[in-house]
Amino acid sequence: MELSDMMIFPNTSDIWRQLENYGIRIILTHPERNQILQTKFEQIEKWVSEGFYMQVTAMSLLGMFGKKAHKIATRMLDRGLVHFVASDGHDIIGRPPRLDVAFEWVKERYGSDLAELLFIDNPRAAVNGGYVDSYTPKAERSGASGFFGRMFGRE
Repeated sequence: MELSDMMIFPNTSDIWRQLENYGIRIILTHPERNQILQTKFEQIEKWVSEGFYMQVTAMSLLGMFGKKAHKIATRMLDRGLVHFVASDGHDIIGRPPRLDVAFEWVKERYGSDLAELLFIDNPRAAVNGGYVDSYTPKAERSGASGFFGRMFGRE
């Protein structure tokens, strides 16, 4: 599902729930790039708490869709609100499907377990009609660098 940048209807959750009653699972594509959701992060949190899935774009994680999209995508990862990372590749030059670079980015910053969950396990589960897993972020102070790292464990 992709939302308009001009308006999000107040009954969006109700419409999605009706679709799910007919066996259609909702995966919201690139909420980090939606101009409305960039200012209403709590809506993303609400939808995830209601059981809807979120998919961020690999290039957003790498900063290629601007600072806002990168900030929101990273915040979503930090809060356990991402279920999938997708290429949103349109061609081989302007928007190539380079998931490998984003996979390494997530792996370096959040660990290989989360990278495999978002790039391999959950996409496979979605295609096969299986269970899409979530993760719970756990903040942990890293030693020498002084930066906050993230360690993730599955729910």
